[in-house]
Amino acid sequence: MAQQDIQQKVTQLNTQLQVLDRKFAGYVSGQEKLPPVREFAEFLLEMEKLAKTKSTAGSVSQRYFITTFQQRFISYRTKWENLLRGIEDGRIKRGKVTRR
Repeated sequence: MAQQDIQQKVTQLNTQLQVLDRKFAGYVSGQEKLPPVREFAEFLLEMEKLAKTKSTAGSVSQRYFITTFQQRFISYRTKWENLLRGIEDGRIKRGKVTRR
């Protein structure tokens, strides 16, 4: 896959990641009734495709570009999982915004 194609794909996925983050924020704030589980599952499939692209990427810069995006996704995923776990455990109340 060409460098430009990889950059376009990662840019597209980054936009989807931001939308997904807003949906999780909407769920935590109480605006949405259900977490965006379906969208998250679809995004995971796209990330798996990107991982396969990484293994066939020719240049180091392509692999680096993909790796940095994967790390960003892992950070968001950890944040979302902690939020959902906090809601399930009762440590976080939906609809209440608290600052630490």
